[in-house]
Amino acid sequence: SPVPPRVARRLQTVDFREHVMVASYRAEERGRYLRHTDIGRGAVLTALYYLNDDWRPEDQGELRLFLPGHTNTEVRYDVLPLANRLLLFWSNEDCPHEVLSTHRDRYAMTVWYRTGHDILAGPKGLESLCRNLHPVAPLTVEEGLLRAGASPSQAKHMEFVYGLHKKDKTGQNLSADTAS
Repeated sequence: SPVPPRVARRLQTVDFREHVMVASYRAEERGRYLRHTDIGRGAVLTALYYLNDDWRPEDQGELRLFLPGHTNTEVRYDVLPLANRLLLFWSNEDCPHEVLSTHRDRYAMTVWYRTGHDILAGPKGLESLCRNLHPVAPLTVEEGLLRAGASPSQAKHMEFVYGLHKKDKTGQNLSADTAS
């Protein structure tokens, strides 16, 4: 089925994603994460993938989703962290959430999707781009920054710097790349 127009509008400015975060909530510590939204990291959409085989309700550790509003305590839904379950939800105050205490070790992977505009506007946005972000396929860094309003020269320069940074992280010798 097609993506609803209101969802498509909200996602049309998503140009970048953060590195994958792997989280472990330990049973011996009754691991949990208090109620919050993901807006502080400049995210638009949160993608959460669970890695927990044979999870049972008595294991607890559900993700509790609340109705919209930062101070709203009315529960929308509790989601068991079942293996191979993918959750997508808005990162802003439309979807406050928390991880309830777990009785078993609980694992999840999270990716946050961000707009290029927020990256450009942030005090360390371009540094963050090089260190923590990747363009959403099929975009290049240059295309994502152009969509966000960067000048063509700034976008081209950042594409080059991003490429150097990625090569440096893989341990490749930069001197051969920069000499040409």
